[in-house]
Amino acid sequence: MKPREKLLNMVAVGLTDAELLAVLLQTGTHQHGVMSIAQKLLDEMGSLPAVLSAPSCRSQEHLA
Repeated sequence: MKPREKLLNMVAVGLTDAELLAVLLQTGTHQHGVMSIAQKLLDEMGSLPAVLSAPSCRSQEHLA
């Protein structure tokens, strides 16, 4: 099992996808908190696996 899959399996029980993504992102911006960014990414891309597997440039497009 890959480390990311292992982490998702261990932590997913107690955290929402938005909370887990916020932990992985670590910080927000001056305009948006990390939870807001995490939720926007999930809303725009559909799921946590979609966000985690997206190329970084694609993920950044959803934040604009």
